[in-house]
Amino acid sequence: MLAGRGRGGSNALVRAVLDWAGPRRVTLRVADGNTAAAALYRRHGFTGAGPIWFSARTPR
Repeated sequence: MLAGRGRGGSNALVRAVLDWAGPRRVTLRVADGNTAAAALYRRHGFTGAGPIWFSARTPR
């Protein structure tokens, strides 16, 4: 296990990007098979658009 896993760093980064984006749409690409990243983004309201693209409106 990587030293940084499970400490909330990824959640904090995603929240920071969504806060920075404000009402703009955030779109990102997730490598095929990266289920951990896909689960992280889904927890933050992103939805799948095909096998590797996720996008969401920032919550306000």
